Amino acid sequence: MYKEFPFVASKLFMLSDLNMKKNNGNWQTSGVGSPATLFWRTPMKIIVTILASFILSLSALGIELNSKTVWNITEGLENPESAYYDDNTKQIFVSNVAGGPGDVDGNGFISKIGIDGRIISLKWIEGLNAPKGIRSYGNLLYVTDITSLVVIDIDAGKVIEKVAIPNAVFLNDIAIDRKGGLYVSDFLGNAIYSYQNGEVKLVLQSEDLEFPNGLTYYRGALFAGSWGGPAIADDFTTEFGGQLLRIDLKDSSLEARTDRLGNLDGLESLGFGYFLATDFIAGKILIVSTWNSLQFEVSLSSGSADLGYVPQKRLILVPNLVESTLSAIRIRP
Repeated sequence: MYKEFPFVASKLFMLSDLNMKKNNGNWQTSGVGSPATLFWRTPMKIIVTILASFILSLSALGIELNSKTVWNITEGLENPESAYYDDNTKQIFVSNVAGGPGDVDGNGFISKIGIDGRIISLKWIEGLNAPKGIRSYGNLLYVTDITSLVVIDIDAGKVIEKVAIPNAVFLNDIAIDRKGGLYVSDFLGNAIYSYQNGEVKLVLQSEDLEFPNGLTYYRGALFAGSWGGPAIADDFTTEFGGQLLRIDLKDSSLEARTDRLGNLDGLESLGFGYFLATDFIAGKILIVSTWNSLQFEVSLSSGSADLGYVPQKRLILVPNLVESTLSAIRIRP
């Protein structure tokens, strides 16, 4: 989350004359005195919600958020689709399609990049086809590659396994739960698969997924960014845009949690019900919430693909599949 605590504190002081009091099951405000009294008399769930809302909600902040490009890689990368920050190694891994998104040609590769934008190893892993979504768990890096899940030993810097996903059409993003269970979106197959304990299972297949792209795990459920529909044209545009979807892992039920936002690609959770997303066709970074939809957007270029996030530096990593670039962008008040 954004670490603008002095800024949040000033907003809390503005509420120092308010207290939350329950009346017939509803929380209402009444005058108190100091911010300390407000803090201690307010339920923790409400405090956390207030803090998160002040940091990210424009309507609550009453100010504008600004974006700044910290660094930009413009040479070397070839159709980068996904950027992922690995907290263990403090490095960024980027999947390079290096051709068509469905080409089985062996030209795809993974790049390793420092958080300062320095390319550590351009072709760290080679011989892939059209690699896309990336996640890590422990010492293993997982990458989708059309119809397979590629497993890479990070320390050894080599592929140790390729897991075929039966009936997959066009695998895209990956999410990992707290126990290391993997979930993979099948963009053109309108499906979500799981991979746990060496076994592949179909979690959900439905047209209501509307071509699921970005995928992330949050509070016991999967959240997917859909592309939209009802069909995808040759130029990948749709009649209507996608939205943020919640998939319940207990019963595989599906629920839309936002309005229609665009052709969603990358998706990362910021916590407290906030998410980062990219709109590939429009070329935007979006900050969305599950209760108030779009909060903020940054206009970039069409082709903005699967983003990553470096929380310590508040950097949003945006690969551009069309322009073959990677940008690190910071958003702050």
